[in-house]
Amino acid sequence: MRISMLAAVAGAVFTTLFAASNAHAIVEFSTNGANPAAIQSVVDGFRASLGTSNANTPVVNSGGRREVNWDAVPDAFEDPAAFPGNFFNGSTVGRARGIVFSTSGAFLVSSDGDAGDAPLGFGFGTAAGQSQDFQPFSPARMFAITGSLVMDVTFFSPADQTTSATTRGFGAVFEDVERADVTKLEYFDAANGLLHTQFVPANGTSGTLSFAGTVFDAASVARVRITAGDSILLANGSYGAGLDGVVMDDFIYGEPLPVPEPSTWMLFAAGIGLLGWGLRRR
Repeated sequence: MRISMLAAVAGAVFTTLFAASNAHAIVEFSTNGANPAAIQSVVDGFRASLGTSNANTPVVNSGGRREVNWDAVPDAFEDPAAFPGNFFNGSTVGRARGIVFSTSGAFLVSSDGDAGDAPLGFGFGTAAGQSQDFQPFSPARMFAITGSLVMDVTFFSPADQTTSATTRGFGAVFEDVERADVTKLEYFDAANGLLHTQFVPANGTSGTLSFAGTVFDAASVARVRITAGDSILLANGSYGAGLDGVVMDDFIYGEPLPVPEPSTWMLFAAGIGLLGWGLRRR
């Protein structure tokens, strides 16, 4: 009788803890402006909410943040070469950032304008006589999805590059978001449950910069899905159908914290439950 009651209590504790883990207080940051200076204060506020900037070394810090601004990408991986989505999940200093990108299309990182490079930045649309709409937030490189509108961002332990990790926040700078309620960030937990959706602020004027990011009260985000505009960017430098082609710049996120093995509470609840079940069968 007492064992059965204990098992029930343990199960209730587990259920309560599981439910609590899926209810998070959030703080959104968002802005749009004509140039980097116009959005800088909001970006810096988001950074401050995550903590100090950590060195990109293969260790796990207890807090703070990491960033990707694309300027550490070697020329060998710049446009028109496809950029590997696991580049910043390496074991060496500089590449150890615990972040991986995936898409059904491909990724491009723009030129930085070095001698012998392609023209600075992206040239989507210029082949059709359209103007260049993208300005960097942190010069000189930018980041784009080609052949798709959607990409996923997942996190791994910077220490071993294989253990899944979660973060308490993620945000990104977007270039040329012209249509409202199209470009967005979707935040998912380790069980693939949707935690939050945030739309990136738009401006009907070409060439502006936008920032969107959300900070959670705990490291609960295992994956972020980004939808960038409604016009697919094509590898040949043109736009697909749609009205809004969007590229990105800085990614800012909380320190990736390894997802632990089943917690002590889960093991406790499971153990008590099995014990109660075994005693009831006697």
